Amino acid sequence: MNELELASRVAVAALVWAEVRPVWLSPWYIFLLWIEGYVGDTFTKPIGGCTMCTAGFWTLAISIYLDPPNVVFHVTSASIAILLGAIITKVFQWTQQ
Repeated sequence: MNELELASRVAVAALVWAEVRPVWLSPWYIFLLWIEGYVGDTFTKPIGGCTMCTAGFWTLAISIYLDPPNVVFHVTSASIAILLGAIITKVFQWTQQ
């Protein structure tokens, strides 16, 4: 799997997870809001509070799992995922208006 393929898959999943927020995940978001009251958004954004944060975090984690010694792959994948997350989020927001 190359950088763009990994980043695009994770960015779309991050959009659904952090922006669309399906109803079946409501308990998760209530839990995130509860945690955010104690530790702030530094912890909650990468695990579901922000599309770009979620995409970058999970792409970095998955790329480290797939190919541990390849640092360029990790940085490139995470960067592409963050950019794709921003673009996909804007397109999603425009379609919702």
